Amino acid sequence: MLAYQDYTVRAQTAQAYALASEAASAVGEFYVQQKQIPVNLGAAGFNSTLPPSLERIEVNPQNAVLTVHFASTALKGKTLVMTPSADPQGGVSWTCSSDDIRPQQLPQPCRR
Repeated sequence: MLAYQDYTVRAQTAQAYALASEAASAVGEFYVQQKQIPVNLGAAGFNSTLPPSLERIEVNPQNAVLTVHFASTALKGKTLVMTPSADPQGGVSWTCSSDDIRPQQLPQPCRR
């Protein structure tokens, strides 16, 4: 039972990472074109429907950090964070992390 739950959590974090990457791409493109951070994800053109396992994805209009909030039982109240940084080509690079999800349950790019 524990192995199945662990598999389910890993699948949900992988799905969250994929959606967060889409949102990060939209925010990054908006920033490169407009030279400012969008006030919300809709302004950046991200309007994807979220699966039931996710509560919301939000962008901080002060620093462009994206936070994915989980809604599923095993991950309720936990978050996945995408942090931006400027890259040498003038674009935006993203780092994925979580302070409250075990590293082995995160997608490989999010493990520290």
